[in-house]
Amino acid sequence: MERERDAGIRLVAAVGSLVSHADAQRDGSLDWLRQLVHAADPAIRLATVQALRRALPGQDDGDDTYARTVSEVLFGSDPATWSPGGRSITATAVWALGLLGDDHAGRVDVTGKLLAHPDAAVRAGALRAAADMLSRRRSVVPLLLPGVARLLSDPEPDNRLFAARVLGMCGHAAHPWADSLADMVTDDGEPFLPAQTHAIWALARLGDARCAPPLARRLSGERLGFAYDSSHSDGWWTYDLSLTETAAGLGTHADLLLPALRARLTAAAALDERRALCRTLQSWGEAAAPAIPELIALLDTDGAVWALDALAAIGPAAAQAVPRQRLRALLDAPPEGQSFAPRALALAYGRLTGDRDPALALLLPCLGEPYGQYDTVTLLGELGAAGTPYVERLRELLPVHREGWLPLRVCEALWRTTGRADEIVPVLVRAIAPFAEGGGAYPAVTETVRLLAEIGPPAAPAEPALRAFLDADERPVRHGTWRSVPEDDELCAAARTALRAINGSGPR
Repeated sequence: MERERDAGIRLVAAVGSLVSHADAQRDGSLDWLRQLVHAADPAIRLATVQALRRALPGQDDGDDTYARTVSEVLFGSDPATWSPGGRSITATAVWALGLLGDDHAGRVDVTGKLLAHPDAAVRAGALRAAADMLSRRRSVVPLLLPGVARLLSDPEPDNRLFAARVLGMCGHAAHPWADSLADMVTDDGEPFLPAQTHAIWALARLGDARCAPPLARRLSGERLGFAYDSSHSDGWWTYDLSLTETAAGLGTHADLLLPALRARLTAAAALDERRALCRTLQSWGEAAAPAIPELIALLDTDGAVWALDALAAIGPAAAQAVPRQRLRALLDAPPEGQSFAPRALALAYGRLTGDRDPALALLLPCLGEPYGQYDTVTLLGELGAAGTPYVERLRELLPVHREGWLPLRVCEALWRTTGRADEIVPVLVRAIAPFAEGGGAYPAVTETVRLLAEIGPPAAPAEPALRAFLDADERPVRHGTWRSVPEDDELCAAARTALRAINGSGPR
């Protein structure tokens, strides 16, 4: 029986793929598929909807047959009957929701109802579908986030984890459920450690101080529960969250977190752990000053690059604490096996001490090279007016690249060197306009918008693109990833700041 069912599903799929190439048999094949929409077998019905979508791309066959069929199957049959063997119930639920196509309202409605389905695996599929829709459209947030939040108390631990992850992804929109997230991170709260980890991250995304005590306990314990490196993968697999990204905005809680972090930094034997801890301290800036002794101790290790970056971010207190001779010795003998170390150390040394000569000597020869210009341009931007001798060489780079990090850094360097907006604003507008129209913005676009905010009123030609970023319902960033909403939040915040600066009201 199961073999016959599988064969029938394969036949339906084949007809859906081939009917567009048929002539005489086309109408008959379509009529056969339309009849199967009303079959008794739920899996056949769903497979038929998929086949009709392939046969009639972009069409809903004249009525609400597709949506009605999918809803009847999902709410009127056993999830075990939705698909032939081999595909999980969770994956099948996600696939079935995808059959609703461009019916956004229908997908939101059905997904919201499936979040309350009695089967845990179906709820898991609805969570993934909800995450994907939330990553795409801002208007979906008030419609789906309450249903997601209810699953913070789901009997299935992985569903609680995923719900916390979605709330964290959505940032401040999840504020109404901050108390529920805070309950998960108490000693007698969430028993599933990975779910608790995600709740800590979600509270950090909200800027809620209740994330700090459990994070301090994690830093002091044997099992941290956070990754040392960040993942940029697309999709909805629940990889470990990054310690640096979780703790980066918690400099105001440094007094609570520093004792455990300093102890962990002293005991860290692996490079990836040292790197993550140093990056966290770097993000805190001056607030990380008590960790200066531990960072200085790392200058004799393979973590020297990241330790010096953190010291440079701390500023004058670190500059006074580190002997200049020791730093010069590090420049002369950087860690082995790290090809990037000489450039990174030279840049950090200049930021910490104000002595840019080592970096200039090392990086200036790269300015005319096809590759390796990024660090050089970054350095020239940090020189300010002292970079005047290199202005013409920077101008030569303006037309070379139309988008990405390099034209941003070239424009930034020219702005900080000359203070002239007229030659860089057109380049910056040209770099962001395609993303305002077609989406897909990435972090370099957000950084470009931040530079426009710094320029202020002379950046007025960027105003239409900035307003387009804010007015869109479809998020103008990459979709289908845990980073979609955070990246959209950052882009919107930068656009608002830029518009205020352009209109003379300055940053809030």
